[in-house]
Amino acid sequence: MRRFVTFLLIIVFCCSFLGCTTELEERYLGEDTLSEEMIATWSADLFRSGFIFEENYLVSPLSVLLALSMTANGAAEETLWQMEQVLGAKKEHLNAYFLNNLPALRSEDLQIANSIWLNENEALEVVPQFLELNQTYYQALINQEKFNFRTTENINGWVKKNTRGMIEKIIDEINPDSVLYLINAIAFDAQWEETYPAEQVHEDSFTNYRGEETRVKLMQSEESIYLEDQKARGFIKPYAGGKYSFVAILPADLEEYVREMKGETILNFLNSARKVKVDAYLPRFSYDYGCKLNDVLIALGMEQAFQPTQADFSQMAKVKGENIYIDEVLHKTFIEVDEKGTKAAAVTSVGIIPTTAIQNEERQQVKLDRPFLYLIIDEAASWPVFMGAVIDLEV
Repeated sequence: MRRFVTFLLIIVFCCSFLGCTTELEERYLGEDTLSEEMIATWSADLFRSGFIFEENYLVSPLSVLLALSMTANGAAEETLWQMEQVLGAKKEHLNAYFLNNLPALRSEDLQIANSIWLNENEALEVVPQFLELNQTYYQALINQEKFNFRTTENINGWVKKNTRGMIEKIIDEINPDSVLYLINAIAFDAQWEETYPAEQVHEDSFTNYRGEETRVKLMQSEESIYLEDQKARGFIKPYAGGKYSFVAILPADLEEYVREMKGETILNFLNSARKVKVDAYLPRFSYDYGCKLNDVLIALGMEQAFQPTQADFSQMAKVKGENIYIDEVLHKTFIEVDEKGTKAAAVTSVGIIPTTAIQNEERQQVKLDRPFLYLIIDEAASWPVFMGAVIDLEV
């Protein structure tokens, strides 16, 4: 069994009767591109805003940002301004960033696909530039057909293909009021740099958020990168090839840690890396997660996009006598972690691992036998591609 992580995001547009919009005040964002600070801030904000300390949790900041960046290409006025504030960059900068970096973000381990599905309707007039921008910058596949049960099959078929079969469907039926579906899918499939042999896997206890103990399989390894700040400890475990790493975070108080999480929390924790021998214990786990991100994005400041009469997506499409707005932002994820992998050359962790070798006999132990957080990061791009929390484990 290999290690799998799959993410799927779908944004649905519907119609309403046309209403007025607010005037946009002249404002500017500070960043011209996506800095490490901007990426970390976006990731922390998204993760913190949707987290509930009662269930396993998994989101992809990269997947959500990709889908919303494509959506922003159709937004205007106050709707666009709110989206840019939440995303942390102007749409032009997001487009330029993904044009230059999307090929590098894709790899044998990480599959990224985008698609736009249009309802073949005489009343629907799509703005050509919206499609051109998303084809150029995001390589989005454009599909136009009369929405019916076959569209449901086609969308779910595309989803299954582009998540390598790990998510079989995202919709049960097409909303007859929908004019457009915008979908991003990410599938991550990577092996550890070093596998866990049978003698390093044993049964142990995991204490969940309710204080209840469950017997689980713990995988033991010796890692060489130790992380610690004032409120958490952790380790880094590399994947084969050196492009991706698993970052384990074990806070003293997980709820408080997430509640206070900011972009600098993530960066400072990663920058605390030291070359130290770590006795690391990681449980086997597998779960899926699904959520509607409407309330999360509204809470972050993207309110107008969801308002039937106020949303301004005039750069995306027009429907005679009606207005279009975002009906739902759905996010569905899946992860499976076990001991298997392939042996490969030693990993090089750019920007995190000091170049000096271990010069002392210090040794740390990090045992993930209670609720913990984790990141899967793209080392070169400084992206926390995936962020999750394991709160409870079942046998």
